[in-house]
Amino acid sequence: MATGAGLNRYDGYEFKVFRHSNTNRQSIGNDAIKDLFIDNTDHLWIGTGTGLSHYNKELGSFENYKSPKSGSINGICQYAPAKLIVNNNGSVYLFDIQNRKFTQRLHIPSTSCIYQCGQTVYIATTDGLYTLNTQTRKLQKTLHAKLQGQHIQDMFLHKNRLWIGTEGGGLFCINLQNKQETHFTTSNSPLCSNYVRSLSIDGKGQLWVGTVNGLNIIDAQGKWQYIGSNSLDEGSLSQNSVRCILRDNLKGMWVGTYFGGLNYYHPQKNRFTKIRHNRSIDANNHNITCFITQDSRQRLWLGTNGGIAIYDHQQHAFNYITTKDGLRSNDIKSIYIHPTDGNIYVGAQLGGLCIVNPHTHQVKVYATQTGNADDNSIYAIMSGPTTQTLLLGTLTGLRSFNTITHQFSEIHTVGGNKLPQRKIRVIAQDGKKRLWTGAENGLIVYEVKGNWLREESIISPKHILRHIAINSITITPRQAWVGTPHGLYSINLTSGVTRQYTVDNGLSSNMVYGIVADKKNNLWISTDNGLCCWNSQNRQFRNFTNADGISSNQFLPNAYYQSQQGDIYFGSVNGITKFNPQYFANNHYTPRPILTELNLFNTPITPNDNTHILHQQIENTRDITLSPGQSMLALKFSVPNFIAGTHNTFAYKLDGYETEWHQDNKSRIASYSNLPHGTYRLLIKAANNDGVWGQEENILQIKVLPHWYHTWWFRLLTIAFIALAAIMVFRYLLAKKKMEMQLAQERADKKRISEINEMKHKFFIDISHELRTPLTLITSPLEELQEQINDQWQQHQLQLIHTNTNRLLHLVNQLLDYRKAETGNFQLKVKPISMPSLLTKLYEAFEKKATKLGIDYQINVEDMPENVCCDPNFIDIIVNNLLSNAFKHTKRGQNVCLSGCVQDGYMCISVADTGEGIAPEHQEKIFERFYQADKNHTGTGIGLSLVKHLCILHHGTINVESKLGRGSRFTILLPYRAEDYQETEKVATTLPLPTPTPEDAETILIVEDNKDIRDYIQTSLASEYRILTAENGQEAINLLKTEQPQLIITDVMMPIMDGLEFCKQVKLSIETCHIPVIILSAKTEQNEQLEGLTQGADDYMAKPFSMSILKSKIHNILRTRRLAIEYYKGEITVQPQKIAINPLDQDFLKKALEIVEKHLTDTEFSTEKFAREILMSRSNLHLKMKALTGESTNEFIKRVKFKKACELLQSRRYSISEIAYMTGFNTPSYFTASFKSRFNCLPSEYADRDATSTSDSADT
Repeated sequence: MATGAGLNRYDGYEFKVFRHSNTNRQSIGNDAIKDLFIDNTDHLWIGTGTGLSHYNKELGSFENYKSPKSGSINGICQYAPAKLIVNNNGSVYLFDIQNRKFTQRLHIPSTSCIYQCGQTVYIATTDGLYTLNTQTRKLQKTLHAKLQGQHIQDMFLHKNRLWIGTEGGGLFCINLQNKQETHFTTSNSPLCSNYVRSLSIDGKGQLWVGTVNGLNIIDAQGKWQYIGSNSLDEGSLSQNSVRCILRDNLKGMWVGTYFGGLNYYHPQKNRFTKIRHNRSIDANNHNITCFITQDSRQRLWLGTNGGIAIYDHQQHAFNYITTKDGLRSNDIKSIYIHPTDGNIYVGAQLGGLCIVNPHTHQVKVYATQTGNADDNSIYAIMSGPTTQTLLLGTLTGLRSFNTITHQFSEIHTVGGNKLPQRKIRVIAQDGKKRLWTGAENGLIVYEVKGNWLREESIISPKHILRHIAINSITITPRQAWVGTPHGLYSINLTSGVTRQYTVDNGLSSNMVYGIVADKKNNLWISTDNGLCCWNSQNRQFRNFTNADGISSNQFLPNAYYQSQQGDIYFGSVNGITKFNPQYFANNHYTPRPILTELNLFNTPITPNDNTHILHQQIENTRDITLSPGQSMLALKFSVPNFIAGTHNTFAYKLDGYETEWHQDNKSRIASYSNLPHGTYRLLIKAANNDGVWGQEENILQIKVLPHWYHTWWFRLLTIAFIALAAIMVFRYLLAKKKMEMQLAQERADKKRISEINEMKHKFFIDISHELRTPLTLITSPLEELQEQINDQWQQHQLQLIHTNTNRLLHLVNQLLDYRKAETGNFQLKVKPISMPSLLTKLYEAFEKKATKLGIDYQINVEDMPENVCCDPNFIDIIVNNLLSNAFKHTKRGQNVCLSGCVQDGYMCISVADTGEGIAPEHQEKIFERFYQADKNHTGTGIGLSLVKHLCILHHGTINVESKLGRGSRFTILLPYRAEDYQETEKVATTLPLPTPTPEDAETILIVEDNKDIRDYIQTSLASEYRILTAENGQEAINLLKTEQPQLIITDVMMPIMDGLEFCKQVKLSIETCHIPVIILSAKTEQNEQLEGLTQGADDYMAKPFSMSILKSKIHNILRTRRLAIEYYKGEITVQPQKIAINPLDQDFLKKALEIVEKHLTDTEFSTEKFAREILMSRSNLHLKMKALTGESTNEFIKRVKFKKACELLQSRRYSISEIAYMTGFNTPSYFTASFKSRFNCLPSEYADRDATSTSDSADT
C-alpha cells in the first residue's frame, strides 16, 4: 500500500511499514510512495518521490535508483520482459531491469498517466492519448477529440472498452472496436463526481469508479449504484475521497481513500445483512430488539426497548409506535399478528396488552384489574383453542384473552385447579397440539382439552429442564429444541429422550437465546457470544461473530423469526441480523500458510544478521540451521485470507520432535525451546474462515547442530580416550596391586618387628618390675648390716654394694618412668611453686658429685621468677636426667651450669657443659628410645627420650646445641602461667566450701516437652540444684553422653522418644543405670504407673503434682544416696550389694573389684588400664565411681589395695616392704605415707593395734 508516510504491507493480521532511513542504504528511497507495480517475474517496483525502488523479497531490502529527471515516479508499467516504462514527473522513460538503469526517454508531451494492457501501453498526455505497442515499438496518437485537454487520472480496459477517469472531466468509455465514445458526467449520469481518481472491475464484471465524492458501481446492464461514507452505517466507505481501487486474487475489492484509510469488500463478508435504526433520537433503545415478526405486507414488526419499530424493506425505512402514540410501556416483549382480523397484539413489560391497528397505528390498551403488576407484563402471545382467544404468557403464569369481549381470564387444569404461578417467557405448540411453556423456573408441557389443560409427563419432574430458565422453544417435526443458560437441549416428541449440547460440543456459548430451523433442517442458534449453525447431517457446530458481519455478538431471548421466503432474523442489542441460508455461499479458497517472522530468544532474525541463520526472508526460506545455543525459537505465520481473518485456523507440528498437531487461531506462533540436536520438519497448514482446510502445507526444515560433545569426532575422541584411560587404569590398578602387596608385606614386616620390639620391651619392663622387689629386699638388710658392722673394709665393701644397688634401682625406676610416659600414665598436675627454690634443691643434689669429680659446677637462677606454674615432679625428672648426662660427659676441670630465666613468654631451663659434645649426626637421634651416641658410657639410652616425652606433656620443647669437643647446651622451654594450662591439668589449691555452689551442687536433668512445665520445675529447683533440661528422650540420651546428673525427672508423653523408652535406656546402660529416675505423668491408671516402675523408674508421680512433695522426694532420694556413700567411706571392705541397688551397678562393682584385685601387684596399673578392661572411657568410669562410691577411680583402687594390705598386716606374715610391693605401691615409703593418710596410723601400728584387739577379744 502506497502512502505518503511509507510503504505498508498487510498480511491479513498486521501492518508492516517500510520507511526511508538515512543510516540504512537498503531502506526505501523515499517515504512518499506514488505508484506500485509487480512485473512479470513477480518483483515489486515502487515509484517514490525521488525515484524508482525495487523490493528484494529474498532479503527484505530495497534497491533505489534515482529518477533521471528531478521529481517523483508517478506511474510504472511493463514495457518488455526485461524493461519497464515509467512516468517521471510528466516524462516517460524506459528502465532496463537487467542493467538496473534508465535507458531512453520517449519524446511525447507531458504525461499524467500510463496504463498497460496486453501488448499495448496507453499513455495519457496533455495532448491526448497515445498508444505504444510493446512488440512493434510503434508509438502513435489516438484520435479522440473529447479527450483533448483532459487531465487523465486512471484507465482500465475491459471487454474492448477502455474506461478513462479524468480530473474534473468525468468518466469516458471508448469502444475500441467501433471507436464509439461515451462521456459520463454528474449532469448526464448518476456519477457522483467529475473528479474520477481510480477505476477497477470486480468479480462480477462491474466497474468500480472511485471519485472524490464516493464510489460508483456500474453493472453489466448499465445500472448505477452509489456507495458513500455514512457515519451511522459501519458498512459504508470510511471516507468519500477514493484514491485507488484494487481487486485481489480472492475477488475482494480494496478501496484506498484520501484520509479514511483502507476499505475491503468481499461478497462473502456480506452474507449477513444488518438492519439498524439510524435516527439519532433513542437509536440505542430501538436497536435493542426483543421480538421480531412479519405482516402480510412483508413489513417487520419489531419489539424494542424504545417501543414498536416497523421496518419497510423496500423503503429501507422505519416507523415507530411509542408511548407517545398510546403505548403504556416502550419495553416491548411480544407481538402477535392475528390471522383473521389483522390486528397487531402487543405485550410489554408492565404495559398490559395493546391492540394496534395495522393501517392507522391506533393503539388500544387492555390491562388486568387483579392489582398484581406482573399480570400486565406479557412476554408471550399465541393463538388459543378458538379463533376468539389468545394465550398470554405473563410473569404470573398463563392467561386467556377474548379478542371479542376483550376480557382476561384464568386457565385451569382438567380438575378445575388453577395453574401454578410461573414467570412464563415463551410459549410454543407442537403437532399434537401440546402446549410447551417455558418460564424462569423450568419447562412444563400441557395437553389442551378444550379450555382446560392437563400436564404432560414427557419430561420427568426431576429433569433439569423442569428447574432452569427457558429462553426459547422451537418445534420441528420430530424434536423440540430448547434454549437455556445451560446449553441447547433436544427433546424427542415421542419418547421424551433429551440430549444436551454445550461449548464442549462446539457451541460458542452455553447461553442459548434463539433457535430457528431452516429449510434444510439445520439449526441457527443465537447466544451471548455470536451466532451458531448446527448441521443436522454431520451434527457439527459452526460459529459466527461480528467479524463475519453479524450485527452483534450479544443476542437477546425470544428475538428470532423466519419468513416464508426463508429469510432468518435475529435480534440483538445492536439491531437485527438478517440472512438466508439458501444463498449462504461458503468460502472454498484454501490458503497456504506463510511464515512471516522468525524470533530467536524473543529477538527478530533478519537475513544476514550476526546469527547467520537466514540468508533470505523467512517466507522464502525452506530450511534453517541452528547452532546448539540457538534452540529457543518462535515462528510467526499468517494466510492471505482477508474475508474473516480472525476465523482462520492454523495447525502445526514439528515432525521428528512431536506427533500431535497444535491448533491455533489467535497467537499464530509456533514456539519451541531446548530442542535436542537433530533434523526436524515444521509442518504448518491452515483452514479458512469457513473451516475448509488447505491441502498444501508450508514445510520448513530445521536442523539443530549438536554441541561439540555430541559430534562424531568428539565421540571418536571419547572412545579413544576411554580406551586409553582403560589401559592406563589397568596399568595403574596392576601397579597399585603390586604396591599394595609390597605395602602389605612391609606392614607385616613392620608389625612383626614392632611385635618383637614390644615383646622385648615388655620383657624388659617385666624384668625391671621383678628386679625392684629383690633390689628393695637387698637394700633393707644391707642398711641394717651397715649399721651393725664397724669394720672399715667390710663397711667399704657394703657401701660399694649399696651404691651399685641404688644405681641399679635408679636405672630400673628410670626405665619404668619412661614406660609410664610412653603409655600416657604420667598426668600433668601443675601448681604454683617457687622455681628458684626447686632448681636450687636439684642443683644441691649434684654438688658432692661435682666436688668429687673436680668439675666446676654453677647455678644461675636470678632471672627466674619466684612463682611459676608447673609440675614439680616433671621438672625433677627432667633436670635430674639432664644434669646426670652433663656430669657423665664432662671431665675434671670442665664446667657444668644450671640456669633459669624467662624468655619470650616461656620459662627457660638450661643445662650446659664444656664436656665432650655431640657429633652433628647424633644430635637428631639422641632423643630416640635406647639410642646412645657414645658406646663408651654406660646407660639405658632412655633418659633423653623420657625428658622429651615429659617436655611435650608439659606443653614445652627441648632442643640441643652442641659442638664436638666443646660441650653441649640443653634448653627447655615451658609455659609458666596458670592460664597456659587447662583446668584439668591444675592441682586444686583451696578446699571446697561446705555449702553448695552452682559448681558443686547436685545436678538434676528435667526431660519435659511442655515448655511451661519444664520452666516451672526448673525455676522451683534452680536455687538448690544445678539444672539440665531436654525436650524429649532422644535429646536427653544425647545429653547424658557428656553430663552425669544425680537425678532425672521425666515426662512420659513426648515426641521422638517417650519417657518410658528413655527410662528403659537409662536403666539398661551401665554408664547411667545408677541415676535415680522420677516419672511425672498425666497417666494415673495403676497399670500405667506399674509400666513406668517396671521400666526401672525409682518413683512415679501423677500430674498435677505438688512441688513440695516433689522436692521432698528428690531430697530423700539424694540423701539416701549420700548416706550410702558416707557409710561406704567408713568401711574398708567394698560390698556391692550394700552400695548399689540396681543389679547392673552391683555387677559393675563386682567386676571392678575383680579387675583391681587381679592387678593388685602391678605398680603400673592405672585408670586408663582400668577403663579399658571394664570397657568404659576414663571419664565415664570416673563419673560412675564417683556416683556410686563418692570416690574417684584412683581412690577406689587404693581402697581395694588398702583392704588387701590390712588383711596382709593382720596375718603378720610379711614385712611392711613386702606388703607394699604386694599391693602395687612403688616404694615402701610411699605405701607407709599413703597408709597413714588413710588410717591415721603407721602400718606397723595398725598391725600391733589389730593384734592387741585380737588378744583382748581372746581374753574376753
